[in-house]
Amino acid sequence: MSFKLVHLINKTPHVFVAFQFNHLVKEQWSLIVDDFISSQRLNAPVFLFQQASEAGFDGERTRNCLNKYGLERLPVLPDDPALVTREPVITDLSEIIALHCLRAQCPGLRFPYPRVLHKEIIGSQHRGIDLLAYLENEGNFSLYIIEVMASVEKNHPPRTVKDHYNQLFSDTLNQDNFSRLLKELQTIHGEAADDHDKDVINGFIAVLLAGKLNNNQVVVAVPVLVRPVDLFHPDDWKPFYDNRHEFENARISSRLWFVALELLVTFPAIYEYLRRTLSDPYLM
Repeated sequence: MSFKLVHLINKTPHVFVAFQFNHLVKEQWSLIVDDFISSQRLNAPVFLFQQASEAGFDGERTRNCLNKYGLERLPVLPDDPALVTREPVITDLSEIIALHCLRAQCPGLRFPYPRVLHKEIIGSQHRGIDLLAYLENEGNFSLYIIEVMASVEKNHPPRTVKDHYNQLFSDTLNQDNFSRLLKELQTIHGEAADDHDKDVINGFIAVLLAGKLNNNQVVVAVPVLVRPVDLFHPDDWKPFYDNRHEFENARISSRLWFVALELLVTFPAIYEYLRRTLSDPYLM
């Protein structure tokens, strides 16, 4: 099991849940590696292991292994553990893991244009809301507004949770003119490849502009916190847990789905395993 449930608090309509992520489950890890390669724009043939079949390897297994030119484009992490989660390559990997966890827990969730897989500038943070998704159920649509955090702080909660509380609540759901959310919906609509996704996003834009987003649509605020091994604590939820009723009463009323993800290892260790996976077809 890639995502093992380790803690759950149900405060209807809000849910606070923690999973342990097992990167050693090959099937799930392979999908994450595929997305990581896309996020770093390393899927050009020149960066990939080209002689798989000629060397006698399983072509499916080696299709996304990197050659020396691809591996050389992967950054080296700083020695200071406190700086690791500020590295875009770690925030990208955290967002990709979060995306796969949310898909696993809510299989119908659609991500029309995951920003992390379409970065404007490699090696920097992408702008805007981390992820937007929607769920369709018999003609009704729920909008999921997702912000992903990664932290090695020993404080509970870490500072990033407090920062993302303000980002999700004050800067998005309780903003006067909803400009942050509107801008993101416009971007997603412009970039999404699927026509049905475009139609759904257009619907969200229309009801947001009319001030009727909450009339028939459910809005779910999804903070996702990624922690290294043995560092998650239920107090990490506190800024959101203690103020959950604020989300119900925001200008855009929403329910909370706080997802904590704890790794089996440290951030440098999972990144090193990722690098090894990208150079060794037998780890895929």
